[in-house]
Amino acid sequence: MIHENRGVTDYIKDVTKSLAKEGYVGLAVNLVSRSLGPDYPGGSDEALNALGKLSDAEAMADLDAGVEYLKRQPVVFTNSIGCMGFCMGGRYSLLFAAHRKELKAAVVFYGRTINRITPLQPKSPIDFAPEITVPLLGNFAEADAAIPVADVKKLEEELTKNNKIFDFKIYPDAKHAFHREGPNYHAEAAKDSWKRVLNWFAKYLKTS
Repeated sequence: MIHENRGVTDYIKDVTKSLAKEGYVGLAVNLVSRSLGPDYPGGSDEALNALGKLSDAEAMADLDAGVEYLKRQPVVFTNSIGCMGFCMGGRYSLLFAAHRKELKAAVVFYGRTINRITPLQPKSPIDFAPEITVPLLGNFAEADAAIPVADVKKLEEELTKNNKIFDFKIYPDAKHAFHREGPNYHAEAAKDSWKRVLNWFAKYLKTS
């Protein structure tokens, strides 16, 4: 599980527990731990600032460490590991799907497909489309002010051109962070997208 831009909040913990209730082993990797320590609670501006200084390379290394941790657990089927991320974590889920070839499934909730190029983010997820071998599920919002539908469509085009397995859905009238309780919560989109997640993981993780 890859959290939003404020760390491992109660929401992320709840989503991880929801997966566990479906029979999965859930691990929420704490990406603020590099600068704020492993026990720092999520949800603060300090966490937001710390994550703003995190490089893609550091994030991939931390997520790699999470996978290696899972593989050491006796209750984990080591040949059936997937990833899922929300917002910032959705972008990282896209990157990790290209980075970690052994993954069996990946899910992105409204993750940025094209980003501004910086030293910390030297490439966009769309640049890695040819390298993605993981079946990819995407849940996006039509009224997302941060992630234009056109950018999502561009990634779809690249995945199609490269014969990748994917299923993207753009929810009409939904806004960014529609799955989380809050001002942008969209009950219908949240319920349907979660059903899609469970179906996707059942198909690609439970049958691996």
